[in-house]
Amino acid sequence: DKIYKVVLSNGETLDCNILIIAIGVTPNVHLAKQAGLNVNRGIVVNEFLQTSNDCVYAAGDCIESYDFFSNTKTIFALWTSASNQGEIAGLNMAINNNNNYNSSRLLCYDFAMNAISFFGMKLISAGMICNKLKYNNVQNINIESEWNKLFKLSICNNNLVGFTMINSIRRAGIYTDLIKNKVPLSTLLYDITTKDIGLNVYPKIARMKLLYYKHH
Repeated sequence: DKIYKVVLSNGETLDCNILIIAIGVTPNVHLAKQAGLNVNRGIVVNEFLQTSNDCVYAAGDCIESYDFFSNTKTIFALWTSASNQGEIAGLNMAINNNNNYNSSRLLCYDFAMNAISFFGMKLISAGMICNKLKYNNVQNINIESEWNKLFKLSICNNNLVGFTMINSIRRAGIYTDLIKNKVPLSTLLYDITTKDIGLNVYPKIARMKLLYYKHH
């Protein structure tokens, strides 16, 4: 059967050609509660992924971690976030056995990032991709916009804060790096809104550091 309309709880009717239902995520915090850890919607952790028990660290869909942009706690039910959190939690647990760990531990701040392919379309989005009220100084710039393609950059205060790519997914890793490392756009060698970028967008020293860490 085809869906032609949706009736809301207030009686309002919306016409549609397709209906997508998202059920969200409910963190499994039962074990954490039994262990006496501090729990809200998810397990509460600090910026080092340490729970209310100094000897216990947590990572993944069950935790509330810090949002990269707002510095508020939220749940990132994403594989990329869980993978990054697991690595940071593991390293911090190892460092925690060192007397100098306070100056060595790694901080964990997350931002949303998704990559998916459906109906023959490839889509990647990352960071802040809409102009929310509390981020009303975000500038959304369409780099490429066709009937089956979209490439949009979101820029705020001289920083790339998000991007959306549909069937135009070149260099997603570089754009993600610009967001993650809060690289001031004014320090780059050319305007990223005017041409297809590569590693040559970075100054030589920064470019060499990226290549070094990539191969080591």
